[in-house]
This record gives sequence, structure tokens and C-alpha cells, in this order.
Amino acid sequence: MALTEEFFTVEEGNENQTDFQFTFEYITKDDVRVSINDVETTSYTWPNATTVRITTDLSVNDRVRVFRYTNVDKDRKSTRLNSSH
Repeated sequence: MALTEEFFTVEEGNENQTDFQFTFEYITKDDVRVSINDVETTSYTWPNATTVRITTDLSVNDRVRVFRYTNVDKDRKSTRLNSSH
């Protein structure tokens, strides 16, 4: 399995931040997962292909992790996001 991740910390004054943009590639949205303070959540939506929007309240110092969990045992082809080709 391949694992790629990005971490975000909610800072004071940004408690209302709900959108978290990530830069890693993925094959399907099912391969992207989100956790808040090390607890996986499904409380998010997709405003676009590289941003998740948290739909639950966040507090100062909450740690948001957006990560890819891809089962490489499946027969898949990787596609590059935001490619102009």
C-alpha cells in the first residue's frame, strides 16, 4: 500500500477554516482519507479535486491530516491530477 499525507494545524484566529488543499496525486476519491486529531472522519466534502472541506466544527490546535491510502494490490493505473495532457 502507498501512503502520502499532509498535515494542517488550526491556528488561533482560523477556527472557521474548513477547506484544506492538498498536493498529492490519487486515483479515486475513495483513496483519500481525512483524520482530525488522529481519528479518521467522513465529515468532509469535495469542493474541488484537491480540496477537502471539513463539515464538523474545528478548534484551535486541532490537527487535520489528509492522506492517501491506496491498495496497490488492485489492478489500477495512476493518473496525474491537474495534468494538461
